[in-house]
Amino acid sequence: MERSWLERIGALGLVLGAIAAPVTARGESQSRVIDGVEIDWGVVPAARIPPAPRTGERTMHGGPVRGANAWHLTVSLRNTRTGQQIGDAQVSASIHPLGLSSPWETLQPMHIAGTVTYGNDFRMNGHSAVPWRIHLRITLSGLHRPIVTEFTHYHD
Repeated sequence: MERSWLERIGALGLVLGAIAAPVTARGESQSRVIDGVEIDWGVVPAARIPPAPRTGERTMHGGPVRGANAWHLTVSLRNTRTGQQIGDAQVSASIHPLGLSSPWETLQPMHIAGTVTYGNDFRMNGHSAVPWRIHLRITLSGLHRPIVTEFTHYHD
């Protein structure tokens, strides 16, 4: 029986850490806890995200970014007190080479195989030796201020 695109992308999510690890090497953790929220992230080439029908997550993202410089950022959030995933956050990201800036883009919630992650496609030069800064802004009900954090990403 052929697997649905949701099952394929769900399987991709399970191996995201293994796939992303070589891309984000150099020792920085892809996980951080701030204000009781565990934030995990990963970046994979957008071409590795299986194509989806014209409905669902890929339409919400405005369609895939294409080409060699197309990358997909995925973020998952978990309440460290309860262990539950957080599926009602507002998440945005700004990704740019060190020393530059870029506009904030909304990460869309993706409900896949009983899990919730947030993601979107971005353009990043895959051959740049310059590190990329990933800024995240996470707004949760019950918190008086958004969680703001940043990570460094390398294309190794």
